[in-house]
Amino acid sequence: MTNGTRPKPTTAPGERVLRRVAAATTPGARLFIDGGDPLRELPIPR
Repeated sequence: MTNGTRPKPTTAPGERVLRRVAAATTPGARLFIDGGDPLRELPIPR
């Protein structure tokens, strides 16, 4: 029986997003975010 609440995720939302990005891109892909000047590059976990 559930009380209507969602179970707590075991990973942070950002980690899940990076895994999805990794699955959708080629091995040489690079990910940049607008963190100011200059842009920041985030490593894509492989």
